[in-house]
Amino acid sequence: MLCIELFPRIQTVGIFRGLSVLLNEPIPGQGVFWSSVGNQPYPIPLRVLSFEHMYTVLDPQNTRTAVDAFAQTLKTKFQSALQDRLEQLEDLMPLSTEGNGSNQGEEAIDALALYRKQAIRAFQNNSDILRQIRERGIPWGAIFGFLVKQLPEEIDESGREDIARHLVDEAVGTVFGRENEGWHKEDVFSSNKNRWIKWVKMGEKSS
Repeated sequence: MLCIELFPRIQTVGIFRGLSVLLNEPIPGQGVFWSSVGNQPYPIPLRVLSFEHMYTVLDPQNTRTAVDAFAQTLKTKFQSALQDRLEQLEDLMPLSTEGNGSNQGEEAIDALALYRKQAIRAFQNNSDILRQIRERGIPWGAIFGFLVKQLPEEIDESGREDIARHLVDEAVGTVFGRENEGWHKEDVFSSNKNRWIKWVKMGEKSS
């Protein structure tokens, strides 16, 4: 990292003499910066210094406690949410055993995969939604909305919606099998909303 020390602006009178002296000085980091403030270019003598030589690291051994910053608060919040879901999924095995760089040898958990697994399990256990799919079908948006609610609020709303949007087919497939065989999507016109709505229904898709 470099630190720049600016000298006072050289007066117009004798400026070239000053530059000549400056450029001939055998001083490391010595140089000239041309400024164009006010559309009037003029040189500013400067000296580039080493930041590392000027200041020392406060914690060279990395033994101090973490600084109370927003990043630490956010990390703690996500860890708490992750722990809650680990307790609800006691049979979940670690998805990766590679070290994360800071904690060598510790088992790593794929948090996103964990959230997805919990959302799918909640869908599988929702007898009301499954009953509707088997009987007359259910709007795709109803399943989507249900899955959104199963994801932790620590993830922003747009993030939860994006995850749930790609999770609907997977969740339905875990119960009813392959799409267009065990279940299918069908566009149904809604007179109340005056538009077509995508539904999820059980069984093969009719040709």
